[in-house]
This record gives sequence, C-alpha cells and structure tokens, in this order.
Amino acid sequence: MHLLVTPLLYRIFTIQASPQNTRLIGILLLIEFSVVMVVHMVMNEFLLHAVTFGLGVLLVATQTIKLVSQRVPHPFTRKKLRNIGLFGVCSFVFGYMVWLIDEWACNPLIRIRHSVGLPLAFVFELHGWHRRSIHHWLDPRQSRGSKNHRSSSSDDKLNLVKQNFGADLTVNYKTHPEWSKEVLRLTNGEGVDYILENGGSGTIGESLNAIKMGGNISVIGFLSRAEQSKMPDIASLALARGAVVRGIVVGSTQLLEEVTRFVATKGLRLPVDKVFAFKEDAVIEAYEYVSSGSQIGKVCIKVAE
Repeated sequence: MHLLVTPLLYRIFTIQASPQNTRLIGILLLIEFSVVMVVHMVMNEFLLHAVTFGLGVLLVATQTIKLVSQRVPHPFTRKKLRNIGLFGVCSFVFGYMVWLIDEWACNPLIRIRHSVGLPLAFVFELHGWHRRSIHHWLDPRQSRGSKNHRSSSSDDKLNLVKQNFGADLTVNYKTHPEWSKEVLRLTNGEGVDYILENGGSGTIGESLNAIKMGGNISVIGFLSRAEQSKMPDIASLALARGAVVRGIVVGSTQLLEEVTRFVATKGLRLPVDKVFAFKEDAVIEAYEYVSSGSQIGKVCIKVAE
C-alpha cells in the first residue's frame, strides 16, 4: 500500500520542484515511509499505518486534480478529468471506510456473520480479502477445509481422539512401523497435504513418503533420532515430492494473537488432561507426567485461583 502511494507522492510534489527541493522531498518521504513500515511491522501497529496511507492517497488525488486544472487548457477535457478524479476520491473514501470498519469492528462482524449464516453473511463480509474474514464463521474443521489425521503408539489414545476430538483417520505407528504406507492406503495413494513432524530425523523419511505432491512438512520436534547410517536422503525425497520442509521453533506474536482470537471467537474448548498446583512437588510431578507421554491434551500448572 505505502509502496504504491509513496512514489506517486514523490512524483507529484517534485513535478515543478528545483533539484534541491526534489532531493529534500525524496529524503523526507523515505524517512516517513521507513518509520511507518518499521513501526507497523515491529509493533503490529495499525492506526499510524492506516492514517498515513489515507492521507497519502488523498494528497495524491487532490494534487492530481489541482495539476489537471493548471495544465489542461481545454475546458471540456479539464472538466472530464476533474470529474474522473473526484469519482476516484469518492471511491477511495468509501473503500477506505469499509476497510477501517472491517478492522475495528472485526469481532462484531464475525458474530453477525456467524448468526445470519450463508448466504446473508456475505453482506457483512465487507472487503473479503481480509485475513480474518470468512473462515471465522464457518465450523472450525470446515474452516480448515481438511481432514484430521492423527498418529500415536496407543490404540486407546487414537480411539479417544477419534471419538472426542474429531480425528477423521488414525494410524498406530507401532502397529505400522512404515506408517507412510498406511497413510497412503487411507488416502487412496494421494498422501496428505500437511504434516506436523515431531520425530525429527528418525521419522522425517516416513513423513516425506506420506506427503502429497507439493505438500508442506513442519518440523516441530526431534523425539526420534536416526543413526547416521540410516539417515534418510531428505533432499532427494523432498525434491521427488516437490515438498516444503520447514523448521518451526515458535510462532510470532501476531500468529499467537490471531489463534487466540480464533479460539475465543469460536468458543473452542481446548482439551486439558490434568491440572497441577503451583508448588514445587506438584510442578516436578507435572513435568514427570509430561515426560511419561501418557497425557491426551494440555497439562497445566495453575498459578492463581
């Protein structure tokens, strides 16, 4: 947005300027652009970004209309161009206000869309490309547009998550050591689109065999290490599948805010397996419980009533 507006501002304000003023205007606009972008990206700040963008576009529009009046001698042509400029200004103001409403009234709009349902929900979609738009008023699993596959070494756990948490397909990797073959069988040979890989080098080969062409594998752990002699050829496997293998340590603040907002908006209740007190013995017990791997869901430590 600012990458588009800033060069236009520079061109309009320097069209009749001296070389010295042209350089000065360029420096000032560069400073303004840099400050706004850094503040917006680092602090996830919206107001400064929105206000400066709006002012920039309005300056471009008003200065363009002014230049038309000064430089187009023919009255009829000048009037036509000015009308086009005014129409552009009005269109921008309307779209800009819709954008601001969608940003500042996001949660109320989500609730309205959720309550009225399709097809009336599209009336309240405003500018539909917004990152928090249509998927919020769909069912959580529909919003992902996906089937949920789970793997575990325990059939009891798999049955529990299938009954209580909506897993579509499950695979026991002890029963099926080469579990990628079972995944391919269950998906009619297609494979899966997205894999959360928490095994590391010991299981990444199976993940690459189970991934669909062009799929994504996010490596989030390294619970299973392969011997050097048995290390899979990750480069060749990824190339053969056209897969993206990405390591993820922790998400950004923005991603955390978005998933928190999604959970709150949908009223989702995350499964909590066990809650421990905030005491030394209880905290140690909590970590030991997590290490045992017997939990299904979150293990929490309650720090306050």
